[in-house]
This record gives sequence, structure tokens and C-alpha cells, in this order.
Amino acid sequence: MKKNICALIILLFSSLIFADDIKIKQIFTNGTFSYKTFEEKNEILVIFDKEGTKTKSYSGFEQLKQLKVVEMHNFAFIDDYSFLENLDSVENLYISACTVNDFSFLNTMKGLKTIEFWGYVPEKNQKILEHPIDLSNCKYLETLKFFVANYDKNSQIKFKLPNNNVKVELR
Repeated sequence: MKKNICALIILLFSSLIFADDIKIKQIFTNGTFSYKTFEEKNEILVIFDKEGTKTKSYSGFEQLKQLKVVEMHNFAFIDDYSFLENLDSVENLYISACTVNDFSFLNTMKGLKTIEFWGYVPEKNQKILEHPIDLSNCKYLETLKFFVANYDKNSQIKFKLPNNNVKVELR
């Protein structure tokens, strides 16, 4: 029994010691970048732009194979959210106080169960809200909460959903 417990403890510590770290590249509007390190087995990722930080993009999220939850807050300078494309393990996506020009990345995230968007679409791009936002590939989608703060026709936003069971809340 003691041998089994010792072997288990050694195995646990070995997995902690040899766990791979993943470097995610954060790219800023001025062309500089920095790296953030995450454990490969990370299931939850919460990122935000602090005041004065101007993030333009990220790269490397696809390395986080066990990612289940992504929360993004206060990103005003990201033009392209394609770094989130094809993250099929992600089940819950929360985007708040972010500016989005194109929602097509959502339809590539096939494992999504929950999408909450509380953000902005620049006036020059608000035409995209006049056409249904395609979420038809999100076969597991259960809940969609959607609000564009600088758009006065939120109740008119349409979605192409995978089924009729998706609970949709527009504000």
C-alpha cells in the first residue's frame, strides 16, 4: 500500500513538473508584442486590455487544446478575431466591452454552448448587423445573449442558428 501511495505521489509531481507551458503572443497596435505563458491544460482563459494597453491581436490560442471557457474584456483595437477560429474545445465564450467588426469567427467555433456578447460594432461596419449572423455550425449552442451597445436596433438583429432550441436574449 505504501509503495502504491509513493508511486502515485511521484506520478503526480512528475506530471506537474513536466507539464508543458504554452506561450501566447499578444500583439499591440504599435507593432510591439509580448508573450503570456499558460499551462497547456488550461481550461479557462480570461484576458483583458488594461487602460493604456492597445492590443491588436493574439496568436497561439490553438495550442490550448483543453480550453473550455474564454472571457475577453475591454478590447477596442482588435480588428480581426480570427485567432479564435476553430477552437472547437471552447464551450463558453464571453466578450464584453470589445469592438468587433466581423462575427464570422463565431461560426468556426463548433463546440460553443454559450455565447455572450456585450460590445460595440463601429458605425461604418454596422451593415453586418442587417444580415443574419451565421452560427449554424455551432451545433451544441444552447444560449445566446447579444447586445451591441452603440446600435439602436438590437431587437432586429437576426441569427442563423443550428436549431430552434437555442435560447436567444437580445437587449
